[in-house]
Amino acid sequence: MFLLSDKIIDKLISNKFEIDCIEIKLIQKIDDGPLVYEGPGAIFQDEFGQLNLKMYSRNSELKKEFNCFFKNRVPGKLVERDSYFSLKAIDMSGNEWHSDDIRVSPHMSLPAQGQVVKAKLRSIETGGIGSSSELNYLTIFMPGKYSIPCNEIEELPNGGPSLNRSVFSANNINFELKENKEYLVIRANASPEYLQESACWMVNEALSIITGIIMWPVAIMQTQQESSSIKIRSKFNKTNKEFSKPFKVSSPEDIQSFISFVEKYLSAMERPHSELFGYWHKIQRSWQTSLIDSALTLTVAIEGILKVYYEGIGNADEEIMRQAKAAKKILTDNDNDEFEDRIKERLLSSIGNLNQTSPKNALYKLREKNLVTDHMVKEWDILRNQSAHADKLEEDSEKFQQHIDSIFTNIALFFRLIFIVIGYNGKYIDYSSRGNPEKVWKGS
Repeated sequence: MFLLSDKIIDKLISNKFEIDCIEIKLIQKIDDGPLVYEGPGAIFQDEFGQLNLKMYSRNSELKKEFNCFFKNRVPGKLVERDSYFSLKAIDMSGNEWHSDDIRVSPHMSLPAQGQVVKAKLRSIETGGIGSSSELNYLTIFMPGKYSIPCNEIEELPNGGPSLNRSVFSANNINFELKENKEYLVIRANASPEYLQESACWMVNEALSIITGIIMWPVAIMQTQQESSSIKIRSKFNKTNKEFSKPFKVSSPEDIQSFISFVEKYLSAMERPHSELFGYWHKIQRSWQTSLIDSALTLTVAIEGILKVYYEGIGNADEEIMRQAKAAKKILTDNDNDEFEDRIKERLLSSIGNLNQTSPKNALYKLREKNLVTDHMVKEWDILRNQSAHADKLEEDSEKFQQHIDSIFTNIALFFRLIFIVIGYNGKYIDYSSRGNPEKVWKGS
């Protein structure tokens, strides 16, 4: 089986990874009579870390090629399935690699004995036999420099000690995070019931929120009872400026908050790609433009989390619902001709909306439980209304500072809602207070 040696990882990090393949097959994703390219070639990284394919094919199915690449496409519609290819490649050591959803670009000049086929790949994957151990194993290689709270020293080959490892257990999983010069290695092992395939993405999500940066592995190695796999991925080449961290992670003293968040996140989130992480991801991406431009995304994300994870908490009280029921009965009375149909429909619609969770009401309920502050509720309401309207370029520096302060108060509210959802207790950065002091969150 293919091995992710230190030499291979160094090549992946420096964008010099390459696999020579004795046989490559690209198969069109269509049920009947697919277009197929076959031949030798290579899979390699370009200067940006993007995986590329280059192969040499003797294919001469010109009619199928014409139907695949020159058919009319409707603007605004998703590219159809038959425009994509799946890949199977055999490298020089006999390892079999797979990839999917590939758009190919054939190049051919006539007369010719064959053609060059090129494509960009999101990832490639190879598999092997499972583990005889009672544990499942996961190793993730993350390019870049990250701030993590280290609690163990490693003795380096030259004899010098280095505080470069975080070693801990969370949600019945044993973790070791190790800093290297140009990348972070995350190793985990646990019983199969705790370390399934999805655990990789759950760990990535938790660490992304903690660091404020989208964690994008370049290589993932998983070993389970039934099988093992190695996935190599194209690098993340979009801007990835750091978003605000929920708590400090720069010193060994921060390890307890770090462990607590990972533990609670893995325990509370039943699956990867949850709505909670999705809202954080939207804020982080809008943060890449500017702090000001992220205001609308931030307030809408808070609204979304309240609707998804606090369903029912913002509903109208029993008394107002009793009155609404009585009003609805009056409006729908066949003998009532006091109201015209248009205004009657409007009134009935408003009454119906009382059954839906109101974000503002939900925040008020949380405030009554001392889970959020009056200041947070007020600033969310102000920023939500301001960000939904056209930009007003304030020349008054005091008003502009108030706007920035409002954004950071909403960031504090956003993290507070996450803490409540996952049950986190520990230190946090209070972005709603002057100077962003460090405080301790104990929940309810």
